[in-house]
Amino acid sequence: MKKLMTLSLIATFLTVSVSAQKKEESASTQPAKQEHMQKMQDQLNLTEKQKTDMKAIQEKFKTKMQDLNAEKLTKEERMSKRKDLQKEKRDEMNKILTPEQQKKMKEMRENHEGKFGNKGDRGNHKEKMNRMKRSRAVENK
Repeated sequence: MKKLMTLSLIATFLTVSVSAQKKEESASTQPAKQEHMQKMQDQLNLTEKQKTDMKAIQEKFKTKMQDLNAEKLTKEERMSKRKDLQKEKRDEMNKILTPEQQKKMKEMRENHEGKFGNKGDRGNHKEKMNRMKRSRAVENK
């Protein structure tokens, strides 16, 4: 009985620890995402209506991505569906942008991809993002 109780407590502790760690990680990425969104809005010179529409699109696709991540799929299926969702999101965003803003958005995307290597080079991208986070942390001290 004691062993069962001990194992139960350990399992509960591990579950709570992992859950807290995931929340901590997602909270730490929020400022970077908000900063990125603000920078995009400034560079595209969005109107208030466009900003509201963009935020709604972001929230809609955030939910879709969370739903996708909850599905039991192979890595290839998940990547394919994620790519489809990203294209769908980009198309919706383009609908609310002027032709000039669309051109600027495309340039920004190409510049971003060039800055972080090709799309298939995710390990390199993660490494660069971690270096950027560390440098920001040092700057903020």
